[in-house]
Amino acid sequence: GLGDVYKRQALTMAAQMLAAEQGISGIDALKKLIKSPVYDAIYDLETGMWREGPSSILEAYKQRPEKEF
Repeated sequence: GLGDVYKRQALTMAAQMLAAEQGISGIDALKKLIKSPVYDAIYDLETGMWREGPSSILEAYKQRPEKEF
């Protein structure tokens, strides 16, 4: 649905911002985001994080860059 398009766009934009900040490729940044707990939150409709836009995704990532097992 349309929500999925927005989620992907927000994730892609957040990855581009992360890539620019860390001096890494967009693909590497995307992989980092996907491996982080933030990725699950983006796709959790309850949190609705994806509606907040890429900058809030990036902020959340910075708070919890790695999954805690």
